[in-house]
Amino acid sequence: GSITIQSPTKPLTVLMWHATTIDGNLRRDFRSLTAPNHDPSNPIPHPVLWEAASVDETNSGEYVAERKNPKQGWTAFFIQVTFPSVSGELRSPPR
Repeated sequence: GSITIQSPTKPLTVLMWHATTIDGNLRRDFRSLTAPNHDPSNPIPHPVLWEAASVDETNSGEYVAERKNPKQGWTAFFIQVTFPSVSGELRSPPR
């Protein structure tokens, strides 16, 4: 699959975050913990490793992230775009 974004404003960074499940074709579950038998009082680890990769500009203001289907399991991905603030400084969100 692919995700395309277009922006007239040049981003500071464009990242694609992606992960593939490790339990075969059993579940499309990308959580770090799961609750067996729907019992949240006894969570068990369900490791899913999210990795980031830079996305390059393909055309003027266009960025395309692509992932192929895995041979086994499920893959999820999304794009994170960081823009400069109005003042040009990178700021953290308020807490």
